[in-house]
This record gives sequence, structure tokens and C-alpha cells, in this order.
Amino acid sequence: MHDLKSQLISTITIAALTIGVGAVGLARTDLRLYDRTPWAGQYQRAVEDKFTENLPLRSRAIHVWNAFGYGILGQTGTQVVSGKDGWLFTTEEFVLPEAFDFEAELLEVSRHLNQYDIQLIPVIVPDKSRIYSDKLDHDRMIGLEARYAALQTLLRRHGLTAIDLRAVLMAGREDGETFMITDTHWSPHGARVSAQEIARKLEMSGRDAFGTTTSTSEPFEGDLLTFIDTGPFRSITGPTIERIRPSVTANIADASAMFGDTEVPVALVGTSFSARQEFNFPGFLRQELGLDLISYAEEGNGPLSPMRRFLDTLATAKTLPEVVIWEIPERYINMEDMT
Repeated sequence: MHDLKSQLISTITIAALTIGVGAVGLARTDLRLYDRTPWAGQYQRAVEDKFTENLPLRSRAIHVWNAFGYGILGQTGTQVVSGKDGWLFTTEEFVLPEAFDFEAELLEVSRHLNQYDIQLIPVIVPDKSRIYSDKLDHDRMIGLEARYAALQTLLRRHGLTAIDLRAVLMAGREDGETFMITDTHWSPHGARVSAQEIARKLEMSGRDAFGTTTSTSEPFEGDLLTFIDTGPFRSITGPTIERIRPSVTANIADASAMFGDTEVPVALVGTSFSARQEFNFPGFLRQELGLDLISYAEEGNGPLSPMRRFLDTLATAKTLPEVVIWEIPERYINMEDMT
């Protein structure tokens, strides 16, 4: 009863602040846009921009608007899909991406690596909304739901190792979340179980000894929160306040082993799933494979650009890896034009 009363008071307070802030902003906004009419396509957007500019204490006002929109109306804007229990998803997982010939790109990368006797291991990371479909308020389109299985079939058809991470990321939920609640990426736990499955499929047994140290939990700001900044009202309206336990993996071999063969047999190419340190995916791979690796993963450039840059280095490289793991988020691939 007390919680319900507190929630009601919070809702009324935010609603009152929203109305007050909105009234001041509206009073300051000149609705007469002499170069546009209400029937012109950009009139509404122009008025909205001027209205936002005229809000009192603009940054705080935006927090009020966002808190009202998310906490009371359930609105998240155009970049985020709100799910159950505070789960957030990127809208990129609900629409088909810009089409490119993924199959041709995949075969070209494989052909290029074969010239150097390097094995390509594509690893398709399932959509978060696939692994946590039970947290969605509505189903995704059929084409998106069928995409991951079609990609596994595509890899096998071309004689490439198909590593299916769906089952391990689903099963891993019994021991902890495999994706972050307010972020597009997997959690450290999800990265670990994925690395274990990759090592199991590759059957590579290295002799290097790696150990992983996990820190105490600390606050975590998911990348999807950028689009729902509720500021000081977050504890009242959400989004969920999330924590993470970062891990660090290091070589624990004795000193004599560390000065032995310096060749690195594995290269990791990929996106922010591999590049962001807090998820420690390269570290978990080292530990599970028992082999060192060099990461060529990049944030914010998708899966293709890092791979193209990596391929450009091969002609002048002093040593070459035996295996290249190519981490590719499912949401970047459009299967519409593939057979």
C-alpha cells in the first residue's frame, strides 16, 4: 500500500512538473513560422525544435520530459524498444538493415584468408531480442525470426564452421543474464559462455595458461540509455539501474614460458561485442582456447570495415595467425536477397 501511494505521488509530481515546464516553454515559443505553414511537411518539426530550445532550465526540462514519456507513457523514442521488466532493445533488431551481399563478402574473406592458409571461423552473435524474446511485448517479423537459422545453413553450405550461440546464450540465463538489460551487448557472463562454445567447437587445445579475475560489481550505463536520459528521476521512473562485474584475463604462465614462442595463433576481428573491455570477450577466448590472440575488433564500425582493414595487413605481416575468428552481430545482416 505504501509503495502504491509513493508511486502515485511520484507520478503526480512528474506530471505536474511536465505540465508546468511545458506551459512555460509553450509561452516562450512563437508559433508563427512565416516561412512555413501548418500544412507544410516540416512545420511541426520546426515548432518542436523551437519549443525545446525555449524550455526553462533546458537540460533539467529534458529530463522531466523523458521521465514523463518513459515512466508514465512508456515512450522510448525511435532508437529504443521498451520490453517487459525494464528490458531495452535497439530498434536495429526489429528492422531489416541496409542490404549488402553478405554471402559474397563472406566468400571473398574466406578466399583471401585461404591464400595465406588461414582458417576463417565466422561467429554470428544472435540478436538480444532473439535470446530474450520473452521480454518483448510483441513478436518480430517472420523474416527476422528466420534469419539466424538461415545464416547457420549458409555457413554450412559453404563448408565453413557454423557455431550456433543461440542455445548456450539461452541456457546460460539459468546462471545469470547473458545480455545487459539496458545495453545492446552481451554481458560478461554471455561473453564467457560464448567463448566456451567456440572453444568446444574448434577443438583447439593450447598450452598457455590464462586466469580471469572478476571485480566487485559497479554501476553500468548501457548504451541505450543515451536515448532515454531521465536524469535525477531515473530512480523513480527508470530505466533500470544496472550493475556489472568486469573481468580481466591474464597469462599466468611462468616467466620462462613467457619468453618462448611469440607467434600468436588466433586473430579476433569484430565489433564492440569484442572490443569493449567490460565484456572481456577476448580474455575469455584466451582462457578457453588456452591460446593467445590478437584482437582487431573496433567499436562503431560494424563487422565489415575491421575485417577489410585486417586483410590489408596480411601482405606485410611478419607472422600470420592460423585461425581468424570473425565476430558478426546478426542484426547487421539482411537475408532478403539470399537463397
